[in-house]
Amino acid sequence: MVGVDAENHSLNSYEGFLCLIQLSVYPVVHQCAPITFLVDVLAPEVRQNFKQTIGEVFENPSVIKLLHGCISSDVVWLMRDFGVMINGVFDTQDFQTGILSLKQNLGLANFWLQYCKGLNHIPVEDKHQYQVSDWSVRPLPARQLEYAANDTYFLYHIAR
Repeated sequence: MVGVDAENHSLNSYEGFLCLIQLSVYPVVHQCAPITFLVDVLAPEVRQNFKQTIGEVFENPSVIKLLHGCISSDVVWLMRDFGVMINGVFDTQDFQTGILSLKQNLGLANFWLQYCKGLNHIPVEDKHQYQVSDWSVRPLPARQLEYAANDTYFLYHIAR
């Protein structure tokens, strides 16, 4: 099981472009912490080899990918920028609206508050600031990287 999020930059751009992909690998032993990787997809060597490396994980239906609100964003961006068709998705937001029939407070920040109390070190107030940040800037500030890592790190707690 892998938590996934993607940060797109669309300021001054018609469609935008992916800048960062976060992956949190959840161990089989639930007492162990996930390992989080921040993948700079603006790096030329990463961009050139993405489909043959990380893309294979996204396309493998036997690997469950946890995402939040991904249908009109992450899924589209991965196809647009890398030709990757993501399979085996569990969308926590889609689950909340479809199965549990919840219609409000569906943002990831609200799920952090509900399911990850005491686990998250990024104040919810700061979350909006980072959601609309310029993800194309290099190097990314440490606080922005921490926010990015938290986005996928806690998806497992939300999904279960």
